[in-house]
Amino acid sequence: MLERLCRLVEEAGDLRVNFEDLTGITFDISELRLSSRFRMHTCDFCAHARESSIGHGDCIHNKILTNKLAKKRNEGFMGQCHLGVTDMVEPVFFCEREMGVFYYGSVLLEGTEGLARERIFRYCARRNFDPEPYLDQMKNLPRIHPDDVPVYLGRLKLLRDFMLNALKASGLPVARYRTEMNAQFLSNHHQFSQLVQSAMRYVHRNYEEELSIERIASELKCHPTYLSRSFKKNVGFGLAEYVKRVRIDHSIQLLAMGRFSVGEICYIVGFQDQSHFGKVFRSFVGVTPNAFRESCKSGRQPASLNLSSPLLSNVGSL
Repeated sequence: MLERLCRLVEEAGDLRVNFEDLTGITFDISELRLSSRFRMHTCDFCAHARESSIGHGDCIHNKILTNKLAKKRNEGFMGQCHLGVTDMVEPVFFCEREMGVFYYGSVLLEGTEGLARERIFRYCARRNFDPEPYLDQMKNLPRIHPDDVPVYLGRLKLLRDFMLNALKASGLPVARYRTEMNAQFLSNHHQFSQLVQSAMRYVHRNYEEELSIERIASELKCHPTYLSRSFKKNVGFGLAEYVKRVRIDHSIQLLAMGRFSVGEICYIVGFQDQSHFGKVFRSFVGVTPNAFRESCKSGRQPASLNLSSPLLSNVGSL
């Protein structure tokens, strides 16, 4: 859904959209899946700037600084990169955590052409690059008038609002995800083997059902023993425990909401026995589900619960 919306936004003008995923949410939530096309700038100017290893590194460094600035400002803005190209920026914050940043560009804002040329010459002199290819590519960049900027920023806000609604509806413990400012985000769990990544995605999509290693292996068309060994080797603990972590993550969210009874939550998240659910919950959280719910009502976090601890399903924080 997010990719379809990005395409519609692009079709409304000459600018291109990309999302800098700082947490991994676009890997874990199906509605937010994005192809590589929307994960980085794809215009010819940016492609040329990244041709050399030095240029690529400079672009990444510039993106890191922009991501940090977006976090500091906590609102959308517009600015020029180290080569004078303008981008519109819209950070996505959820539960006071920066989940990622939308970029809309690259473009030349009318009246900034001179500054862009100056930056290109200064950068190329510092790096001993030929400025002419940069200047040639700059001629092909789309141009917009400053009066049109609010319209473009409004489109970015639409993308942000859609993502926020998807995050709220997902049920994933996104508030516990770790934010990485590094451009072209790859969290630890996305460096795992494809098989392990597929197993994780399958668990997140089907945690409410009866899950066994045999069933997951059958769905992934591999041997259960091989899957079990691969998962533990990559992650550091077993697949069965990972299933429990995902379910407990969801139960914590539901308990905090206060809409369902403990018994209902037990079955919603995939446990078949309330007593077993209580034991597993306490082993991870340190208190019973009822005690946790009461602490949520009173606004007091249980002393034994450390929400920043690596005991839940966001294994990227391990």
